[in-house]
Amino acid sequence: MFINEFFEEEGDNIAEFVEFYFFLHDQNIDEIISDNAVSPVTRKYSMEFQKYLLNTRSELVSILFNFSTLFKGDNKFDEKRYEYSLDKLFSNKIDKLLSLAILYKYLKTEITQYDKWGKIERVLTHAEITELFVSKEFREFISFEQVNFYLDNQELFEEFL
Repeated sequence: MFINEFFEEEGDNIAEFVEFYFFLHDQNIDEIISDNAVSPVTRKYSMEFQKYLLNTRSELVSILFNFSTLFKGDNKFDEKRYEYSLDKLFSNKIDKLLSLAILYKYLKTEITQYDKWGKIERVLTHAEITELFVSKEFREFISFEQVNFYLDNQELFEEFL
């Protein structure tokens, strides 16, 4: 009702009216309404706009939040729900080899290893990365084909990555 009255009486001030409405979203509207130093027109507009503000916690918004956050059942825990194998993650051979190069670069440049005092302050050397890549445990991450590619081109890996 208030909005219709405003548009009928003062149609020229629509832009100012809309700007004030959005201004109220960044303010504490209760302080504006209770402040005696505020002009009566500002207080009136604030009281009228209070029920239309988008970011207030109304009863309807509370119901929607409560409804949307109800516990929802999930699939049972699957131990193998994450895939770590570069061979299975990518179907394209080039992507598999690029991911191997990225893995090598990460292991060579990121500080991931303990130093002799027990602080993580050391990167892997080329020899340590090679030892890691050829280890039985690392088959979970890279395939034999990727290991063979790495071994055939390890000089390039060491020099350029």
